[in-house]
Amino acid sequence: MEPSGDEFNSILKLDLKSDLPFNPFINAGAIQIVSLIADMFSFEDILGFAKQMCMDDGITLNEKVYKSESDTGDRNRAIAYLLKSKGVLMSEPEKTTDLYFKLCSLNVNARSLAGLGVVLANGGKNPFTGKHLINADYVRTIKTLMFTCGMYDFSGEWGVRVGIPAKSGVGGGVTCAAQGNMGFGLYGPALDKVGNSVAAIKAMEHISHRMNLHAFGT
Repeated sequence: MEPSGDEFNSILKLDLKSDLPFNPFINAGAIQIVSLIADMFSFEDILGFAKQMCMDDGITLNEKVYKSESDTGDRNRAIAYLLKSKGVLMSEPEKTTDLYFKLCSLNVNARSLAGLGVVLANGGKNPFTGKHLINADYVRTIKTLMFTCGMYDFSGEWGVRVGIPAKSGVGGGVTCAAQGNMGFGLYGPALDKVGNSVAAIKAMEHISHRMNLHAFGT
């Protein structure tokens, strides 16, 4: 549950300081999480849940991106085998990483990300249908980790400048779950040195200040 202070694909602390990844938002943490569900749920099961969480039935697997992830994913496979060597990976490395690569290759857009933000901002409930998709206690944990770890090694500065639980991806997308039950989805392909969208950071900093959305006020 701690920020790693390292790049999202680093294995330094995992090898030297801890048997478990520092948080679920860096690659090692995401791979560990996937290993927990790889033997219980199929990709289709998780895709269906992702569609509900993002309120977007149009989400699909991008086969080209998946192939690229799989062809160039040796570092992520190394992370999985390192986790296995420590006795914490809960599924086989190849099965885990194949599912991980697929989940990294979903076609989403800014509206999808905003939908996810809305569901999290509403305690795990779809505000339009009233359907509860995830336990509110889990949502609290997720949003807390988003606030402290969701923007890679920029999370501390994001917390000061924007002050909204958010999760970035190296594809250029950012999802935010703001107070007032609001979700925001942003996309900008230009990334900074730690892997966050430059435009999304600027946009959310502006929105947060204009709408007074910072979690700790002005």
